[in-house]
Amino acid sequence: MIRAEWSSADARWTLDVQARGSRETWTCAFLYGCTGYFDHAAGYTPYFAGADDFRGDVIHPQFWPEDLDVRGRQVVVIGSGATAVTIVPALVDAGADVTMVQRSPSWVFGVPGHDVTAARLRRWLPGSVVARVLRTGNAAMTIGLYALSRRAPRVAAAMLRRGMREVVGDETVAEHFSPHYGPWEQRLCVAPDHDFLRVVANGRARLLTDHIARFVPSGLELGSGDVVEADVVVTATGLVMLPFGGIELVVDGRSIDLGATFVYRGAMISGVPNAALCVGYVNASWTLRAEVTHEFVCRVLGFLDEHGAESATPVAPAGMGARPVMDLTSGYVLRGQNRFPKQGDREPWTIRQNWFVDRRAVRRAQVDQDMTFVARHQPGREAARLTHTVGQAS
Repeated sequence: MIRAEWSSADARWTLDVQARGSRETWTCAFLYGCTGYFDHAAGYTPYFAGADDFRGDVIHPQFWPEDLDVRGRQVVVIGSGATAVTIVPALVDAGADVTMVQRSPSWVFGVPGHDVTAARLRRWLPGSVVARVLRTGNAAMTIGLYALSRRAPRVAAAMLRRGMREVVGDETVAEHFSPHYGPWEQRLCVAPDHDFLRVVANGRARLLTDHIARFVPSGLELGSGDVVEADVVVTATGLVMLPFGGIELVVDGRSIDLGATFVYRGAMISGVPNAALCVGYVNASWTLRAEVTHEFVCRVLGFLDEHGAESATPVAPAGMGARPVMDLTSGYVLRGQNRFPKQGDREPWTIRQNWFVDRRAVRRAQVDQDMTFVARHQPGREAARLTHTVGQAS
């Protein structure tokens, strides 16, 4: 989809779509963007001096060649985030000689790869019950660690360091696993069965903390002057954030700058009729927040039908304070946050990172709060505004 234009006169979206090799025009009454928030056509790679001089292969993980064979080859992974932490043990298992070069460390949290509790519960309880128990327990763990990191960062940091020391030892933690930021100021890197930490601890992968001065024909020259030999360089250097799949949104001839809008109940966009977007949690499974958002969108659609309305438009209160939709200091977030709707300083314009609270709140939410509804057209009559409530429910 390239462009979506809303017409209030027709109460329809007209969509410009590239499909099956040709341009097509579609229409719909409600537009729901379940596109995530990453650009799937481009990853982020910073400028590296001398990159054209390198004789080997340079690969961004987002565009991994299916025919790449790394067995017996020297592979250097640049980065320290979740992508690098995931790729390194996989490359080791594939037979590569792996070195990871990180400019700065990340927090790494080891979790069991096999849930022993789940196996035990399945002996006695139906699968559907076990699934609910496990989902609740896993959500509580991740949300609890996030809350602890925000409220008592020193306690959370000590807990994470203790877990890393048990695998790699004090010296390695001091040298390579002591981030300059607190837990959950950036995304936490999760390592199933401590796989990343274990390949570092047993020497199957080397970890270097330094900046890259330049590429050289045989590999990378670091700030220390050392050269890391490489046949393949993997640039696990980040992603590019992109709202609404990069679709151009137009409302009654006016192009919408999403960075100048507010997000309503974490789902809809101020000033944009009959449109929603699905954005997951940063601290828990994406599907948890997706379910909450789906439920709210269904409530809006039900409200439209019940009240004979053709459109619903969130209206942000005048003078409301704005802050980023994601409260993280990760590079990809800072680079892309101005392209996204903001969250406000009051309900229902804030975004929580708590599934337990959200799940209850969406079922109690007053759908007509801070929302304008327009009555369905009648023959020979203009559309009428049903309700326009700002700051309180009608």
